[in-house]
Amino acid sequence: MQVASVLVPTNPSLDVAKAYPDTCSAGNARFNYDFARIRLTPGHDHSLVSRYSVIDQGNGDDGVAANHTDFWFPIKTLNQQAFSIDSYQIDAQNKLTVSGWFANDNAIGKKYAYVIVLQDGQEIGRQRVTMTPREDVASVYPIIYNSEMSGFNAAIQLPTTVNGNLNFVLRFSNQADGEGNYADIYTQPIQNGFLRNRVIFTKDNRAFYYNDRGQAVKNFVGAVT
Repeated sequence: MQVASVLVPTNPSLDVAKAYPDTCSAGNARFNYDFARIRLTPGHDHSLVSRYSVIDQGNGDDGVAANHTDFWFPIKTLNQQAFSIDSYQIDAQNKLTVSGWFANDNAIGKKYAYVIVLQDGQEIGRQRVTMTPREDVASVYPIIYNSEMSGFNAAIQLPTTVNGNLNFVLRFSNQADGEGNYADIYTQPIQNGFLRNRVIFTKDNRAFYYNDRGQAVKNFVGAVT
């Protein structure tokens, strides 16, 4: 199914002519166009077709006998995603600050971004975030949707008791509350990153001490006074 077509001017391309001297149009082969108003569909295959035609109307093919020649660029499927947790820490009041970036082709049509914290698979905190420019990400992942605006910073208040496996869900949603139709990226558990030089108390009053490597070096049962 055709999404859009446009008549585009071609520009001089001496480098192309040098590489392909026997191709008649090589000296004026470069083009540049921004399909700014097109909304592509996540998960679908999309192709770009370069066409030379004898007519300059519609898509260059009158559907009957218009003489034209096409070149089909490689198919791209909008199903890519990438992320990085650049830094995170938790203070004495159990407030978690985290920064990084995430980009997702399935974010098309989902303008609300959230960072959600899970403990053993259960949500214990979330924050809606405003995405910020990340030119470094866009240079590495230029094909992923909106990768140039993939940065985030969040400060999330966690419960008093924090124990178990912790990880993030990086979400784009079509609803302001983060629910509805959404696209999630799950990070790997990062428990040891949180539990450094800390004593964590569980609901049954068991305490675990973690050293500066995030390793549990002792545990005991007792009351805190």
